[in-house]
Amino acid sequence: MGLDRGYMIIQYANGKTMEGVALSRQDNTMRVALRGHHDAIELFQVNGCWITEDWEPVRIQPEWDSHRPLACLSEAEFVCPRELASRLMHLLGPESPYRA
Repeated sequence: MGLDRGYMIIQYANGKTMEGVALSRQDNTMRVALRGHHDAIELFQVNGCWITEDWEPVRIQPEWDSHRPLACLSEAEFVCPRELASRLMHLLGPESPYRA
C-alpha cells in the first residue's frame, strides 16, 4: 500500500479523520505518529483490515491519494510584470541570446 514512512490519512468508523506518518511497520503492525498528538498509536492488520489498539476498525489512505483539492493557481501568478521584464531584459544586455 506504499505506507512505509509515508504520510497518511486515517479514517475512523465514526468518520473522524486524522493525519499521520508511519514511524515503523512490521508485517501486521504499524506505529503511527498523529498530527497534534504527543503519543504514537499502534495499528494492527487483522484479516486484511486495520484496527486500533481498542479494536476499532480504521481505513488508511496514503496522503497522496486523499483526493484533496489542489490549490488553484491563476495565470497571473505565472506572468512577470512588464516593468520587471523590461528591467531583466536590460540586465541581459543587447547581445544576449535570451532577448527576443
